[in-house]
Amino acid sequence: MEGYTESAATGILAGINLARMLAGEEPAVPPPTTMLGALCRYVHTADPEHFQPMNANFGLLEPLERPERDKQRKKELLVERALADMDAFAREMRVEVTA
Repeated sequence: MEGYTESAATGILAGINLARMLAGEEPAVPPPTTMLGALCRYVHTADPEHFQPMNANFGLLEPLERPERDKQRKKELLVERALADMDAFAREMRVEVTA
């Protein structure tokens, strides 16, 4: 990952998953509709021969179910979906997320 936010977020997730694994639980990965989940998917599935560090960007996110032509509206919809999906993920993990 590149960038402080991406590095901090993936480090926190790594720590959470270490604690989960030590407790006998499966690692948790956020949905690919969230930026953290999309970054995890990118790292996990990128071609090792052509791997490049990646900053967070909208192109990593899963596409919307209904395509949106207006770029600004598309970004707004992606953010709304990501926030809702991250809230659901946090509830599953029993972690409170504050904005």
